[in-house]
Amino acid sequence: MRFILVNLFLILLFSCEKNSTNGTGGGAPDIPDPGINYSVCENCIWLQSDCSENWILGYNSDSAIGGFQFTVEGAAILSTSGGDSELNGFSISSSSSTLLGFSFGGNSIPEGSGELLIINLEGYPTGLSNIVFSDSDAEPIEILSYGIVDCYDLSLENTGVSQLTIFKDSITGLEIGDKIGIFDSDAILNYGDCSSQRGELLVGVGIWDGEQLNIVSIGSVDLCNINGGVQLSGYVEGHPLVVRVYRFSNGIVYSTELSWETGSGFFGEILQSIDSINLINSSLSKGLF
Repeated sequence: MRFILVNLFLILLFSCEKNSTNGTGGGAPDIPDPGINYSVCENCIWLQSDCSENWILGYNSDSAIGGFQFTVEGAAILSTSGGDSELNGFSISSSSSTLLGFSFGGNSIPEGSGELLIINLEGYPTGLSNIVFSDSDAEPIEILSYGIVDCYDLSLENTGVSQLTIFKDSITGLEIGDKIGIFDSDAILNYGDCSSQRGELLVGVGIWDGEQLNIVSIGSVDLCNINGGVQLSGYVEGHPLVVRVYRFSNGIVYSTELSWETGSGFFGEILQSIDSINLINSSLSKGLF
């Protein structure tokens, strides 16, 4: 059975346009840490941005992995490297959209979760499809797609306080896939106590698709002036909005100069809309959101 599967993999391998390197089975590769939650799903794979130009293919499997194949939707595969595939001596080959991995020596990736490999893409991926996984005995494994996990997704709990900021479709200078983050530079950071921790906090986020974008920011709650009250993390009313743009195509976080059609750019305003954004390369570190 293994012989049949390996031959099938070889046929697929040489039908692909080879544009990636084979694994070496060496030491553990250097992999950025974008805060991956491996318990997000069971028997699944997903693409997660490392907040730079690369995407990590995360996996969670209750069976050892002897081979895999899948298609990346919406973006072109440029190259692959690292991950548990390289650590376990897998060979990787890809066309512009389909990726194939297996071991000539019959190695397998142990059951569990981790980073299957790192993929460099051109464009913003929209999903994973045509997923085929086999176990160490060359038997099929049911592995589903969890989808795309954006660069450090917003993780604030809903507090019941919010601010709507509208980014008008008249805005120019943004690229499709740009990530827009709204920050409060002196937000309440703690949740469920009265420790009054303050600092910069991402409170709202959205992806630009060329159409009007509505971003809802999460506001703080401070009930520590009443018996048994607590604080909930979020923006503080009256503080100015700080807007930054993360561009996936070059891995740069931009500061912004904003033109307000409605409102003046402070949390707590009834209505806000932005009709123009000027991006400023402020040399901020990658991975801020």
